[in-house]
Amino acid sequence: MKGLLAALLLGLATPAFAATALDNQAVVDMVKLGLGSEIIGAKIEASPNHFDTSPQALAKLKKAGVPSSLISKMIAATATNTSAASTSGVAASHNSSFEIIDASGQRTAISPVRVTAELSYRKAWIPFHVGGPETFMFIDGRHAPQHTGSTPRFITNMDPLSVRLIHLGEKKDREARFVVFSGSTTDREVQLTSKDLGNGEYSLEPKAPLQAGEEYAFLAMSEMPAGYGFWAYFAQNAAAARAYDFGVN
Repeated sequence: MKGLLAALLLGLATPAFAATALDNQAVVDMVKLGLGSEIIGAKIEASPNHFDTSPQALAKLKKAGVPSSLISKMIAATATNTSAASTSGVAASHNSSFEIIDASGQRTAISPVRVTAELSYRKAWIPFHVGGPETFMFIDGRHAPQHTGSTPRFITNMDPLSVRLIHLGEKKDREARFVVFSGSTTDREVQLTSKDLGNGEYSLEPKAPLQAGEEYAFLAMSEMPAGYGFWAYFAQNAAAARAYDFGVN
């Protein structure tokens, strides 16, 4: 037990783990390690999180032995996260934008939506697996409010290096769409061509037609430090990302 606790604390000290938000399983693991409620509660309050506080998830936490006091802290931390994300999303909408351009040249704005990310070790235990844990990125809801054709054009005032277009999958057991990636790769990224319009805006177009009836989203980071790959930086800073989602008619 002491060895396992030391390994956990060592993991918490590494930069990659420190940047990862707590999820339900992390709390369960800390309870099973025998850490006191005060210590776990302090960790919950001090860390970013991607807690699932649905009634079904709360029942699983209780069954796993998580005290009611910690479950209450998880619910409070989730509410704080949601409020902060909502506030930052409103502020961001004044500074950055994505717009769909139709055939007549009319612009339709795409509103930013909240992004959550969850770390999965489901493949990390496979012998000879290369790439480390996977990151699942979720966008709430089954469908985007905005739709376009299969060969759309977009205008944004964000640097193309700080955005990626992804093809979203449907998560059948929750009201969400998702993309999964490992390390710096995902097979769901859609290649783009970009053009600097010279007025602080960029024109973006998919290199190939998008699939009818499918859902897509631009993932956008407010800043991209030099030397970072997009996906590696996104994995550590998903809470600061925004998504601009849309469907294809």
